[in-house]
Amino acid sequence: FDLVELDDILWLQADINYTIIHLKSGGHVTIAKTLKLFEDYLDPEKFIRISRSAMVNINYITKFNKHNNLQVTLIDKSVLPVSESRREELLSLYEKI
Repeated sequence: FDLVELDDILWLQADINYTIIHLKSGGHVTIAKTLKLFEDYLDPEKFIRISRSAMVNINYITKFNKHNNLQVTLIDKSVLPVSESRREELLSLYEKI
């Protein structure tokens, strides 16, 4: 078993019936659970689903790129696309902060 602190999670990536958890350390952990399970479990004020295949820790977003399609950049320089259906939810969350 790998125990992971929530604050160590940068983002989560769906991989069919698995979820890859990307960590601040640069490593990752693969869990035999779907991303939907994590979406239901994790605090929605800290983690937000940005597409069918990704969920991010909002504390580690360093940049929004609104040109063409919305993308977010995380502290590890990962650049992740935000789906059209999740765009408004993400932008409204940041307006509240």
